[in-house]
Amino acid sequence: MISLRRPQHLKWLSILMLSFFLLSLSAFHFLRFKQQNGSSSANLFATTHDPDEHGFLAEDEALNYCSHHRLDMYPARDRHRRIYDLFLINTELDWLEIRLHELDQEVDFFVILESPFSFQHTPKPLHFQDNLSQFEAFRHKIIYQVLDFTGEGSSIPDNKPWQHEIFTRNALLDQVIASLEDDRAPNEGDVLLVSDIDELPRPSTLITLRNCAFPPRTALRSNMYYYSFQWLHRGGQWDHPQATFFAGNDTVKPDTLRSHHPHDIELYNAAWHCSSCFATMSDLRNKITSFSHKEFNKPHMLEPERLLKVVRSGEDLFERSSELYDRVEDNPDVPGYLLKEENQKKFAYLLDRDPPDANFKDVFSIAVDKAELH
Repeated sequence: MISLRRPQHLKWLSILMLSFFLLSLSAFHFLRFKQQNGSSSANLFATTHDPDEHGFLAEDEALNYCSHHRLDMYPARDRHRRIYDLFLINTELDWLEIRLHELDQEVDFFVILESPFSFQHTPKPLHFQDNLSQFEAFRHKIIYQVLDFTGEGSSIPDNKPWQHEIFTRNALLDQVIASLEDDRAPNEGDVLLVSDIDELPRPSTLITLRNCAFPPRTALRSNMYYYSFQWLHRGGQWDHPQATFFAGNDTVKPDTLRSHHPHDIELYNAAWHCSSCFATMSDLRNKITSFSHKEFNKPHMLEPERLLKVVRSGEDLFERSSELYDRVEDNPDVPGYLLKEENQKKFAYLLDRDPPDANFKDVFSIAVDKAELH
C-alpha cells in the first residue's frame, strides 16, 4: 500500500511557515495601529531627520517623504523656510507650555495674540502678559501682541460673539504678521499654522509642511479628545488645525482658512486636539461663559457637581446626545512632553480623570465658595 502520510520534516516546515506568516501579520497590524494612533515609532523617520543648513531633508529623502503624502517637494530650497505658529490665548497657560516644548524644534516663531475681551465681549485679564516671565526661555521665538480695537472693522456690537471671533482670529494676520519687520517678517512661501491653542500639530507634520509644496488651504486632521487624553471623540477626525503659506496680500485669512470648506487637501492624523482639557474647573466654567457659543452660557451648565460628573464619565459638556466619547486605557497617543516623568504629576488631569476630583486643582475651593453662597 502506498502511504499518503506527509514526511515529518515537511510537516514541521509547514508549521514554521504558518507561524512566520502569523507573526508577520500581527506585526503588520501592530504597526498599522501605531501609525493610526500617532505613536512616536510611527513617526520615527520624521522625528530623527538630519536637516541641511536651511532646515530641509536631503533632496532624495524629501522627494520620497513628500511622495508618501502625494505632494511635490518644496522647490525653493536655497533659504530657510520658516514656520509661524499663529494662535489666540486666554487662560490656557498649561497648553502654551506644552506647545512651546513640543514644537520648539520645528517652529521658528510662536505668534500669540491676546484680547482684553472675551468673544462675548466681557472684559478679561491679559493672562499671558501677566505671566510672561514663565516663558522666558522661549522669549526669542515669541511674537506677542494685544488685540487693537481701534482699527478698521473693530466696531462690532457686543451681542455678536461670532463677529468678535472672526475679527480677532483675522487680526493674527492683519495686525500681527502685517506689522513684522526685518528678520521677523515672513518671506513668500513661509508656513503659517492657524490653530486654537489646544489643537497641537504633531512635530512630524511640521517637517512635512516645511519640505513639501502643499496647497494654500490645507487641513491638519486630528484625533479629538475630550477633557483629557482618556476620552476619544467617536466619529471622524477633527478638521483642524489648518496650514497655509505667506503670499503677501493674497495670503488666505485665518478665519477663511479655518471656517470655509472644502479644503484643498487634508492630512490625516496630523495633530492632537484636546477640547475642554483644563487643569481647573474655574477655567472650564470660564470657557462656557466666554466663548462664541453663547447659547450654552446658562446657570445649569456651570454647576460644579454636574461638571465633575460629565468630566469623570466622559459625557458631553453641553449635553448633546449626538456627541459621544470612548474611553482609551493607557493611551499612547499623547504629546511626548506629557510623558516625561517630571511632568506627569503636573499634567495628571490630561492623562487621568478617574479620581473623585477628576484631577482638577480647584474642586475643593469651588465647593467652599458655593457653600458660602448658601
